[in-house]
Amino acid sequence: REEARPEAVSVALREIFPNDQYEATAARFFTWLQTEKIAPQWILYEQEDIQRFRNYCAGGLIPDEIIHGLNETFKANELEGLVKLLNQNWHWSACAFGEEEAKRMARAIELNGHCRQGFFVSNLYFADGQEAQSNTDLVLSTTEAT
Repeated sequence: REEARPEAVSVALREIFPNDQYEATAARFFTWLQTEKIAPQWILYEQEDIQRFRNYCAGGLIPDEIIHGLNETFKANELEGLVKLLNQNWHWSACAFGEEEAKRMARAIELNGHCRQGFFVSNLYFADGQEAQSNTDLVLSTTEAT
């Protein structure tokens, strides 16, 4: 019987590794991800998370071979400041919810980012309050905004 094994996992740095007390455990987990070839999508919410992530990569705690998929939850006017903190070699995506999702996704595209968009629990409506009928509708609203 084969075990269920994901190809990827979303990891909020501040949730899995809230402070340096968890460094040894986190290091084992990050190494296991690399060994098992499980690609992490790192969720970084704010400047402090980005700086910690950079430090852990530079210090070897997060193995450099792991693909860095960054997911920012942000306000449209904050994104540029966050992107400036990222390593220019990192691929990043923005994730936004609710009424300003299309505007935030458009800003991410302008800044050469990628978008993580879809039918999330907290994101069923367009900016005008109408309910989306499908994932396609939400994605189309972003393409129309760019």
